[in-house]
Amino acid sequence: MTDPIADGDAIDLLEYEGRAVSEILAAFSDDSLDRSQHGEVVKLLVEHLAVRQVAREELADALSGVPALADLERRLRDEVPERRAELRRLDELTRGVEPINVNQGQGTDAVVARVRPRLEEEIDFDLDELVPALRRRLTDRQRARLPSARYIRRHAPTHPGAHGRRWYDRIGPLLRLHAVYDHLRGFPTGGVKPSAEVDAARSSSAGRSRPTS
Repeated sequence: MTDPIADGDAIDLLEYEGRAVSEILAAFSDDSLDRSQHGEVVKLLVEHLAVRQVAREELADALSGVPALADLERRLRDEVPERRAELRRLDELTRGVEPINVNQGQGTDAVVARVRPRLEEEIDFDLDELVPALRRRLTDRQRARLPSARYIRRHAPTHPGAHGRRWYDRIGPLLRLHAVYDHLRGFPTGGVKPSAEVDAARSSSAGRSRPTS
């Protein structure tokens, strides 16, 4: 495990979380893990899915109103209610549950298996096309206005609203409280950010210095 780029922005974080979720899904299929280890993988998946989702929505909001980037904004907003519903369901199945008991009667593994194909397809698109397009097409001034990776990770609730960002999701302190509440409720030893990071490969373009929001 390793910390993600500390000085990155929302684009860097979207790439990191895509690679991290891919690594977690690979571990999900590892039959050598015992029940407790497998449960830890599932709980870690929930945490990182939450950060990835907020990164996508923060980027979509940042591109809003820029006609030249409307196609990228639409892609970032694709199926937001579905992704939020999946995250909410996984959070409900795992919150406050000891890792060894994560898949005992709740059907958690079945939910992960159901969402996995679509998720992997979306991540492949993000890494191969969307992230490079964002880096290529945003001006330096536009990119400098993006929220930092640090800000997003500290404002990523695991139990988001069902249909989209609510009014208070755009008010940093209130969203921070929501994220803290969700993590303390579901991951009491994990703090208010993912409780473990994934040693995911990073592109040479990651890690650009950005101001912290």
